[in-house]
Amino acid sequence: REYIENDIQDNVYEAVLRQTYSMYKLFNGTFNSALQKSDIPALKSKLEKFYTTYLKSLKLTHCDILSIFNGIQFLPLDKQNFLNVQCFLNEIECDNPLIDSTLFMFNEHVIWSGLEPGDLQTLYQYLVHIFLPSYMETELQGGSMPRNPSSPFAMYHGRFINGPSNLKTAKSVGKFPKIYLTRKRKPALYNMLIYRTLSSTVCLFIEGKLFNLNTKDAENNNFR
Repeated sequence: REYIENDIQDNVYEAVLRQTYSMYKLFNGTFNSALQKSDIPALKSKLEKFYTTYLKSLKLTHCDILSIFNGIQFLPLDKQNFLNVQCFLNEIECDNPLIDSTLFMFNEHVIWSGLEPGDLQTLYQYLVHIFLPSYMETELQGGSMPRNPSSPFAMYHGRFINGPSNLKTAKSVGKFPKIYLTRKRKPALYNMLIYRTLSSTVCLFIEGKLFNLNTKDAENNNFR
């Protein structure tokens, strides 16, 4: 029995180790891509900077055999509601050609994703276990809630919850969080915009090299 438990524990920690690399790769690309642009000391510095922060978010004492699967919770919908969500996202992508793909979540459940399965697994873990809890904590403390709203419905208005608050200023250009998504089996740089309203979260992914926004771009593409 002790042997089996130790074997399972090793498998759990191996899975966690793989997940930590996947998280690094999501925000920084692969080790090989980093070495193509810089040297080993620069890579070590980047690793130290990332993991010094990220490892603090890991709760190793809570890891168990379920950690091996790195699962995603999907929300089953009836055909009509699923079609409504799909049409909504298709309209967003058609109205804003810069948007390459989207992700739609309700609470901690995925409804629609245009990402590769591996990318979705890692991004889901980041959103559900790191980003959204931090955002909700700030929101509950009043840090992001409107004060003295002029309308009783003001609290229900959605907004972008990452990146600059105003795209029409020069200093906001290039300030969006960047991630690496798999395209043709290679990492490709994307900008990630996260929009939240009530319990719904919409992530928009824009190819990095296409997203050199200036004031005119923001107005023409109706980004607010």
